[in-house]
Amino acid sequence: MHRYIMTSTAYMRQSSDIPASSDIDPNNDMFWRFNRQRLDAEQIRDTLLTFSHEIDHSVGGRHPFDHRLTYFFRQHDPFVGNYQTNRRSIYMMQQRIVKNDYLDLFDGPDGNIQMSERKVTTTTLQALFMMNSPFIYERSKKIAGVLISEQNEPEDRAIAAYRMVFGRVPTEQEVAQSTLFTQDAVASLTDGGMNDAQADHTAWTSFIRGMISSNEFIYID
Repeated sequence: MHRYIMTSTAYMRQSSDIPASSDIDPNNDMFWRFNRQRLDAEQIRDTLLTFSHEIDHSVGGRHPFDHRLTYFFRQHDPFVGNYQTNRRSIYMMQQRIVKNDYLDLFDGPDGNIQMSERKVTTTTLQALFMMNSPFIYERSKKIAGVLISEQNEPEDRAIAAYRMVFGRVPTEQEVAQSTLFTQDAVASLTDGGMNDAQADHTAWTSFIRGMISSNEFIYID
């Protein structure tokens, strides 16, 4: 059934607007286009860990709880730990009493209620998280390291970054702008006393962080 749905003409359509069709069916009831979708919270996290080569594909298993005889939690003294892991988000620990801040920010599931459909919100906090959170910074830094290790030329790095993050080949103008941005950043950082290698890595980290904070990465068209 999944294969039948995902290979259907309706599922594989783009979300681009066609004025003639929009005039007839503005709500897309007949599925003449693909409804634009934002990546789920789990998809964002897993994708970034995959890009940075940090994803842990191990399956199943328990969280590293202390031995059951060493703790005693009650209603007014609940367990509030949060074990950090690079495993896929489906294996992240969920607590009914204490929500996961990241999943809650991007409309993740609520363990206290049944959810037949997730809400999709757009908030200022989501944008601030993508720009300022340590998780995004560290993934950007790792992804930049991958690009630098695999590509020597700035143009090749820009092309590889677009293929990785946006899933497409950049235009010549986008390659030129990307190269100019990183070169200017490197020049500014080296003028400030940073060595060449560190400046190069920092510049590409900034570039990648900008890409993964953009709508083109967050939304599926």
